[in-house]
Amino acid sequence: MTRRLCLLALTTFAIAAQQSSLFLVLTLLPCLIALNPRAWRVLVLPPAIAITALIAVNLAGHGRAAISPFGNVFLLARVIYDGPGLAVLQRDCPASGWRLCPWRDQLPPTSDDFLWQPNSPIILSGGHKVISAEAGAIISAALWQAPGLEARAALANAAEQLTRFDSGDGLEPWPQQVTTWIERDFPAWESATYAASRQARGLLAIPPWLGQLHRAVAITGILASLVLLPLTTRRHAAAAKLLLVVLIALPLSAAITGGLSTPHDRYQSRIIWLPAWVAFLSAGALAARRA
Repeated sequence: MTRRLCLLALTTFAIAAQQSSLFLVLTLLPCLIALNPRAWRVLVLPPAIAITALIAVNLAGHGRAAISPFGNVFLLARVIYDGPGLAVLQRDCPASGWRLCPWRDQLPPTSDDFLWQPNSPIILSGGHKVISAEAGAIISAALWQAPGLEARAALANAAEQLTRFDSGDGLEPWPQQVTTWIERDFPAWESATYAASRQARGLLAIPPWLGQLHRAVAITGILASLVLLPLTTRRHAAAAKLLLVVLIALPLSAAITGGLSTPHDRYQSRIIWLPAWVAFLSAGALAARRA
């Protein structure tokens, strides 16, 4: 019982700690239940608790009963930089009165700059929480006006994300996106400690040989999983189910992170190690069966 409770707590925390994990679990849930119908209660419980906890925390902290009360700004950035959102701004501004209207012809080059630069249109228009209030209207108008264009853009972003999983993304200095906020919102001693860190000084990086090794292991793991899947289907049902779920999770994760946000190596690298690990376990299970 203690072991099950610990696994339940760990799984729930892992789902709640990263919102893309919640969406990934929810999209995988029908597949998981289909593969193991008798365990549907166990499968449903962690995401249900995670959703309840997220809603409760946001209700207490922001007064909004929502999983991600201001998360629509990420999708707003995506539809603007995919094209349909920008077309809506050009069409409906300034009559709509949206706070982003004055900046529709002065957008920064990337969606990340749009979201995080201290002088981005979002910040200059009042901040993420303020823009979140009108983001839904822009997103809805964009999707209604050009659903096919946005769908094609989402697929292209997902395809790009599927191939991007190099190690080390995010370890570089973030002088504008992070340092500015650290200096503004944290005590002087903590800001000084951050400034002295290897990352802030540009000294934190993955050695090239290690990055190449990570990529080789990841690709080998995917190939091994594809080879082992038919073998385990005949000889080890549990291993086959795990391999299948992991292989399905890769494109789903790419669609969620790359399609709803923007492609970054760090998104896919979160799960790209799973095929290699599950292939290793499955090969061991097959060998044990033969012995």
